[in-house]
Amino acid sequence: MVNNYFNLAEDPFSVTSDARFFFNSEGHEEALAHLVFGLKQRKGFMALTGEVGAGKTTLLNALLDQLDANWKHAFLYNSKVSFLELLRFVLYDLGVEDPPEQKVECIRALNSFLLQSSDAGHEVVIIIDEAQNLSEDTLEEIRLLSNLETYSRKLLQIVFAGQPEFGGVLNSPKLQQLNQRVAIRYHLGALKPAETEEYIQHRLRVAGAADASIFQPAALRLIHGATRGIPRLINQVCSVALLQAALASKRRVSEEMVRHVLETEFSSHGEVAGGLRAPAAASAGWLSWKGVAAVLGLALAGLSVVLVLRWDRAPDPAPIASGPVDSRPAVVGDEPGLVAEDQPIQAAVPVPESAPAPQARVEAPPAVPEEQLVRAQSSHPATGSKLATDWKTETVLVGPGESISYILQRRYGQASWDMVQVVMQLNPSLTNPDIIQRGTLLSIPLFTTTKAAETLP
Repeated sequence: MVNNYFNLAEDPFSVTSDARFFFNSEGHEEALAHLVFGLKQRKGFMALTGEVGAGKTTLLNALLDQLDANWKHAFLYNSKVSFLELLRFVLYDLGVEDPPEQKVECIRALNSFLLQSSDAGHEVVIIIDEAQNLSEDTLEEIRLLSNLETYSRKLLQIVFAGQPEFGGVLNSPKLQQLNQRVAIRYHLGALKPAETEEYIQHRLRVAGAADASIFQPAALRLIHGATRGIPRLINQVCSVALLQAALASKRRVSEEMVRHVLETEFSSHGEVAGGLRAPAAASAGWLSWKGVAAVLGLALAGLSVVLVLRWDRAPDPAPIASGPVDSRPAVVGDEPGLVAEDQPIQAAVPVPESAPAPQARVEAPPAVPEEQLVRAQSSHPATGSKLATDWKTETVLVGPGESISYILQRRYGQASWDMVQVVMQLNPSLTNPDIIQRGTLLSIPLFTTTKAAETLP
């Protein structure tokens, strides 16, 4: 129905890892270039990490498309296997019929295959997806496969791809030798706002759309804010939004349609693949005892923040202390300048029932020179500055335990009292800037930075 209505040849937002839909964002382009370089230079071990849904598998398929006929490869999608099972699968994927059932014989067969391939001028690469699931013992035995080499060259290249915690696995003391042999590392971050727009239009064009501007600009901004630039989550929201537009006989997807999709299809009353949740008001009938415990824990954490931050509304208060973003940094090894964007989607991932209630963190923020920030013009009557309603705004999805100062600190590097007041004015339903329900759509001003900054009274 959707394809026919929009004259599409196929589903533009399928969750399959089709390399034809590979979008060459800045991060994806760099990641692909690093892996291609590592393979051509026979670096041995390479590691690609990224959040769930960041597009790692699609990138790996795009990597295989760039290899010529001289390359032979085995692609292991299911990493929850023993080392023997891994060996047998690799041999089978490389074309070895009836792989042996004993580990020693499998290693001998693999060595024979590698030598024959080398004599024929072929290169061999093994790609292991979801590498974070491999046990330390299996990883150590994989390391020993790198000993299958000649005096002058390596016979086997191995690419690991996994979630960010794979970097922690490699840092285990037991895997020190393997960690030292990983020559290429890259962490794949989320899409930037402009890239999210280009990504959606790219997929529409690949699917056959004559006009790729089906999503209106405001709808694109809301999609990026709700998904934090994670491709898989973008696909899920866009797929349902197209369906809603087709059902309503609309040729354009508006911001209102996307908001409706987030509040209904991805509401807190249900989950979808990938864990995206849309804003929805909690009801007493829905909250389980675990939900009540989580809310109480969040309230206590917020109370502690209020006490620390001294909500005395002084005329000239010091900047509100707010902790840095609690996220995992990009793992890029020894490569300079390859620190990925901070991009976990806290609001898009449900908290497991067994997890403790999120705790608000209050730490001193890094020093930010005042001259680098054009501060929010206070809406307080005493200042006579412009009203909060005069600001251009963007919409963000509030995550677990996030406060206004936390969000401003993460977004702009500073959170003054006046900036918090502007946000409170833009969101009149809020009563406490430190206690905001997870899933709330929050309007925040588009503060800008300049060296010729102006200072609030």
